[in-house]
Amino acid sequence: MNFKTNISSKSFKLETRHVLNLVARAWSKIHMTLFFTLLFCSIGFGGYIWRNSVSGANWTDQEKQEYLNMQNTKTVFRENDFRKVLEDVQRRKAADPISYQPINDIFEPYQ
Repeated sequence: MNFKTNISSKSFKLETRHVLNLVARAWSKIHMTLFFTLLFCSIGFGGYIWRNSVSGANWTDQEKQEYLNMQNTKTVFRENDFRKVLEDVQRRKAADPISYQPINDIFEPYQ
């Protein structure tokens, strides 16, 4: 078995150029079709995922109850800490009334 091949570099270059030319022609014929096929497939797949996320929420009653219980946890309002902070803010405001200058509203037009 003799696997030696005698390919001349000139014929190989011509064949490569010929193959590349064929590939370029084929690409020029199908590139728009391929683009729109991929575009519509992507839009369809995105629509399928969106529809499943909107209408396909298949929660069991136990999962729904767990979600509601998690949402119903109450926030503990620490009134003493809140009052301390209010007193501190009022004390600071009364201590130095000159340094407090309101910031201009950036959404109002200049006059």
